[in-house]
Amino acid sequence: MAIRLQIVFVLITFLSILAVVFTQSADKYFVFETSKVLSGEVWRVLTCHLCHTNWLHLGMNLLGLALLLGIFDEEFNTVTLIQVLGVSALAIALGYVVFYPADTRYLGLSGVLHGVAGAGSILVFKSRRLFAILFLLGLTIKILSEYTLGASQGMAEMIQARVATEAHLMGVLAGVAYGIGAVCFTRSRQGGC
Repeated sequence: MAIRLQIVFVLITFLSILAVVFTQSADKYFVFETSKVLSGEVWRVLTCHLCHTNWLHLGMNLLGLALLLGIFDEEFNTVTLIQVLGVSALAIALGYVVFYPADTRYLGLSGVLHGVAGAGSILVFKSRRLFAILFLLGLTIKILSEYTLGASQGMAEMIQARVATEAHLMGVLAGVAYGIGAVCFTRSRQGGC
């Protein structure tokens, strides 16, 4: 993982560790709750991704982020990564506000990780076409299996919470949309998308 991405990774890690250490405060003030976001606590749209149910949940999410940043090292710079994380976070929040009940709660990095995976699979398409197709196919199969077969019960037991498959879907869609937008923007500067 390049140094430019390590800085973002270390910052996310540090803030996430603080949120687990101070779980009660993080749960009270930073976890996404639709009703609280709608009543003005909009910071929860971003802070919820730094909160986790336990150390194992945090460790798995950070490992996933490290792996994705290693795989897509050349496709992301600091600004691009922050943009993908932000777009994914906003899309997940919007999806919860529009499509799910007012008492919905969400926390963890997994939704935005799916956004990073979706964006990376599009951004890498030009340089590693076969890899991009296979990666996007695998991501699609994962999302479809979560919706048809359900999330892993073992995973839910490990993280001591329901696996937020809807956040995974919203994250992937946001990431893919970001990737397509970035590619089109680059091509439009070179003469068209």
